Amino acid sequence: MRSAFLGTMLEKGFFVERREAERSPEWKQVIPYCLVRSGGSWLLLERLKAQSEARLHGLYSLGVGGHINPCDAEGTNDLIEAGAWRELGEEIGVKNPDRSLRLQPLGLLNDDSNEVGAVHVGLVFGLDAGEPAPRITEQDKMKGSWTPLAELEKLCQDPGRFESWTAEILRVPGWEDW
Repeated sequence: MRSAFLGTMLEKGFFVERREAERSPEWKQVIPYCLVRSGGSWLLLERLKAQSEARLHGLYSLGVGGHINPCDAEGTNDLIEAGAWRELGEEIGVKNPDRSLRLQPLGLLNDDSNEVGAVHVGLVFGLDAGEPAPRITEQDKMKGSWTPLAELEKLCQDPGRFESWTAEILRVPGWEDW
């Protein structure tokens, strides 16, 4: 799936000025979206008002990720993975210079039910970050905590607390088994 998707994106994809793309559902922006675990806990983020995407302020997210930029195309044949690693480095300080960490492709996520989802499509990855657990580097933009699965399941009782992509992922039985 990932190879076919990447091939189509590389063949037919193009960069659009972000301000314009954010308002136009005719251009789906590809977002690498990484679920990060360390030990028996998952990284749970709360998006703060300093983040650029105001429509997600105050919501919880399991995904670390963001927009692919033209710089991600430099020196790689996997634009999406390069964008994922850049975002992981920016948001939680995870870099992979020795290539010991692996991004596990988990699926494609599309949710047209809201304004954010209408202009984005997510390529979901899993990352086992090992120990010690990474720390949030963009603390002005997000708060984070390492949350055991049982606590996440309790939080799921109120799905309105989560951005829609995380809510969709949490509804999939066995999402954490990768």
